[in-house]
Amino acid sequence: MNRSIISLLAKLDAIYFTPNINGRLRCLQSTTSVSRRQLHSHGCVFRRHLGLAQHKKDQLNGFVSPGLLHNELRQSCMVTRKTYSTDNGRNLSFEEFQALLNSQDIQVIDVREPEELETDGKIPNAINIPLGQLKKTLLMDDGLFMQKYRVVKPQPHDLNLVFVGLGPIKSNAAMAIARKIGFKHARHFGGGFNEWSSKMNPGS
Repeated sequence: MNRSIISLLAKLDAIYFTPNINGRLRCLQSTTSVSRRQLHSHGCVFRRHLGLAQHKKDQLNGFVSPGLLHNELRQSCMVTRKTYSTDNGRNLSFEEFQALLNSQDIQVIDVREPEELETDGKIPNAINIPLGQLKKTLLMDDGLFMQKYRVVKPQPHDLNLVFVGLGPIKSNAAMAIARKIGFKHARHFGGGFNEWSSKMNPGS
């Protein structure tokens, strides 16, 4: 996955958590020219709909691409505040995610870039595999994976594989990639590091 697309998904995750509509519009104004240029260079078309009156219209709705990233981008960006906490059990709530962390019966893959982790912080015991490297890493030989990450590689039949990002955009894209290559039980925590850190450290 091209780094310009990865960067755009990271920006969309940040925009998703901007607390008011004017803030989201300012964020979009700062990224729209770059976004369109990046997407058109990859044969993609970027559409956005931000409702100014109703929360149900408050959404970042869609990438449409005829190329390799079509499904991943489209699925990852069709996210609304009304539906992003359900998604047929594929998207964990904070409570579900934290319960799995506490039980240690979970394999967490954080798909942010390393510099994002250094800037924003980390989720304990999460493996950092940037989104652009995810597919080839999940297809990596088990032994090589162990050498690189010092943990057992997730297997397609695993029930506890969960992806996280800053918010729902990149983690949903990661889940789509994993499911496409056989990890049919993969899930994601749409609240991402933003929700996790705010609820774990409410006073900060």
